[in-house]
Amino acid sequence: MELCAQQIAKWYHRRSDGANRFFAVKEMSFSACSGTLTVLTGRSGSGKTTLLHMLGTLLRPDQGKVLLDGRDLYSMDDRELSRFRNSRYGIIPQGYTAVRSLTVLENILLPVKMYGRGKDVLSGPDPAKQEAQRLLLRFGMADLSDEYPDRLSGGEQRRLAVARALAGKPPVILADEPTGDLDDENTACVMEELRKAADEGAIVVVVTHENDALSYADYSWRMNAGYLAAEN
Repeated sequence: MELCAQQIAKWYHRRSDGANRFFAVKEMSFSACSGTLTVLTGRSGSGKTTLLHMLGTLLRPDQGKVLLDGRDLYSMDDRELSRFRNSRYGIIPQGYTAVRSLTVLENILLPVKMYGRGKDVLSGPDPAKQEAQRLLLRFGMADLSDEYPDRLSGGEQRRLAVARALAGKPPVILADEPTGDLDDENTACVMEELRKAADEGAIVVVVTHENDALSYADYSWRMNAGYLAAEN
């Protein structure tokens, strides 16, 4: 499987007549294949998150195409694209996005239950539930499965988001600063799990300011003022 961006760009108009455009991401191409972990680095405002959102079908590019296994993702309508995203992507956002009315375990399994997938995932043996419980144990949160998000620290909410993205073993995982609130030990745990997902065949793309993440990567790119340049 290959995730491929072909000559994509994203801009915003700064004047009502559209005479002046600010390019968040300047025309570029990018690809990542199954079984690899790619790290995107760069200063804040360089376009990393914008690029990740376009790859993740969360932000439509103003130019170019994004393809997954040859399928033009933005040729789908919103409903079809939402279903496709749910079935193919695990996305770790930069902020806290847990549903406050659901427990930690329910939050982690929510993507698996959507659109009729895994309706009985909370009862009986189920691969996603078993993986969720494994990840909670791995992240030191096994005793928090029945807690609600407002009782979690920032670091615990970050690890919840990582577990939610990984539990269903999606073929594409996009992570935006997944270790931003974590200490060294938990940072290593998260990066090891992302590396594990890649080793098991997923496409993993990580946006980060952490230089230590480069040691887990197969490929690394640096963004600067909307431009993308390969580092190795």
